[in-house]
Amino acid sequence: MLKTLKQNLKARSHLSRPQPIIDEKSKNAAVLVVVCGVDDNLELLLTVRSENVSRHRGEVAFPGGMWQEGDDSLLETALREAEEEVGLMESSLELLATLPSASPMQDHITVVPFVAYMSREQELVAQPSEISKIFRVPIAYLMNNENYFYFKKSFDDKLFCLPYIDYNGSRIWGFTLKVLVDLLKTSLDAKIHLCFPY
Repeated sequence: MLKTLKQNLKARSHLSRPQPIIDEKSKNAAVLVVVCGVDDNLELLLTVRSENVSRHRGEVAFPGGMWQEGDDSLLETALREAEEEVGLMESSLELLATLPSASPMQDHITVVPFVAYMSREQELVAQPSEISKIFRVPIAYLMNNENYFYFKKSFDDKLFCLPYIDYNGSRIWGFTLKVLVDLLKTSLDAKIHLCFPY
């Protein structure tokens, strides 16, 4: 599975170092989509955001955050934030690809996801001011269509029906789920058909 994932990402995507869009209206962020494990036992690394953060409290997310002046690129943003949030070191990673940018439903932020493989296992420690939990989800679990459902949520007085997947009490939905599913489709030809309302 790992060989297929890497080959497909190399053929269908590439690793780039995009620059942020800098103007009065634009906000830029980057996340790191980290693949862990070996062979057919691959997992994705996820976090649960702390109740102390200003946005998306208690939600499942990838390590990452907002671009800051001084970051050479959005890839550097993703790597810096991942180290700050969970202690993930670039030296433990094999950088693989840049996925298409997207925007979370509740924010006017352009987020660029980067895919990396954790080639060297290391202990991760959550920064409690930002992250309340670090966990991994087996890719085999994510590839199973029977694990996906829909729930209703209101935004700006409008009701939306949103796809989600639960894993050990953690609900994965929204931007995180969209990026996750796009990765599985691109890298492993996953037959996951979800309706995202944005």
